[in-house]
Amino acid sequence: MLETTVEVRADDVRLIGTLCQPDNDGPYPAALLLSGSGPLDRDSNIPGQRLDVSKALAEGLAARGVASLRYDKRGVGESGGDFVTATFSDETADASNALNVLRAIPETNGRVAVIGHSVGATIAMRLARNSGPPDAYVFLAGAAVPGGTVMAWQSRRIASTLPAPWRWFGGTLERRQARDRERLLASTGATLRLRRQEQPAAWLREFMTYDPAGDLAAVAGPVLAITGLADLQVDPADVMAIGRLVTGPFTGETPDHLTHLLRIDHHAPSLGRYTNQLLRPVEPSLVDRVASWTSLHLC
Repeated sequence: MLETTVEVRADDVRLIGTLCQPDNDGPYPAALLLSGSGPLDRDSNIPGQRLDVSKALAEGLAARGVASLRYDKRGVGESGGDFVTATFSDETADASNALNVLRAIPETNGRVAVIGHSVGATIAMRLARNSGPPDAYVFLAGAAVPGGTVMAWQSRRIASTLPAPWRWFGGTLERRQARDRERLLASTGATLRLRRQEQPAAWLREFMTYDPAGDLAAVAGPVLAITGLADLQVDPADVMAIGRLVTGPFTGETPDHLTHLLRIDHHAPSLGRYTNQLLRPVEPSLVDRVASWTSLHLC
């Protein structure tokens, strides 16, 4: 496996990423890797939280003969720009530019999949309308409904999993988060201070009102959608909803005990389990499933 630095230009912003190539001679099929929400670097990490999703997928893909590109988001790691003022459209444009860059790299053969996790899956759906759309799609914990609906579902789901002594607080939590969403939707600036933290208001307004149904209907290439039954942040039922919307060949899976962090956890679903889950790597069988499916549909 060989890793080299790649630059993606997005308007006046310079994004830096990593091209990961298999050991065998190219040119190779390739995959664009898109991380979830938040100021994540090219490996899907933030300080104090190592998801390593994109890194694990890149290694798994290389072992199957597929190159990949992953990059630091705006204002993160080596990339320029400002994360908190970037919009949902900016993030989509960055992914579109990265897809075009990946296709043009001499070591790749022009056959490209897009693999997105969480919000990265939503961004991947939007690439179906790219002037040169992906040849295949993998949606990991991807939602089929507007972002505001996703966030409301998260609130209800997380509240229902609170430990017994705190369950009475669930309703209060849901109402508080609903008020926060209303404030964000009513805001007009690039940022909004909520609960002592500066939030990317412009990004959130776009995300909450974006409905992926139209873009999913434009997805004509093969699709693999996987959301675990232990996911607290995306409804596993959305897997079948994605299958009803796309027009290309579809495979949908909802593995037992797979969490939003793409780890297997046999305990009752709980945010309190996240720290423990991050002590383990991304589920190896999931990485191999994604890598083997991608290789099959690109080679």
